[in-house]
Amino acid sequence: MFKKSITPKLSDINGARHVGYNVICGWLEVGFVDVLLMFGESPGTEPHVAMVNLTTDFLEEIFFGKNVEITTRVAKLGNSSIDGPVKTHAAIFR
Repeated sequence: MFKKSITPKLSDINGARHVGYNVICGWLEVGFVDVLLMFGESPGTEPHVAMVNLTTDFLEEIFFGKNVEITTRVAKLGNSSIDGPVKTHAAIFR
């Protein structure tokens, strides 16, 4: 399991004064970099591991000034692919 803490930047805030949905997807991609490194991949080279699907459930708004923890884990490895989801979760600290 990999964990990263992210502090939202002022530029992450939209007109409604909360973090935009597109920013959150970018944060989940940051969590996926640890999976690449686990397989010996470098984010700047031709990848052998790829994120082909990203499903996001928005449970509540994230506001500026609240840290977010990104937790990423691989549920199960198959013979030629990851068998099952790579789970990335964003938690809001209050």
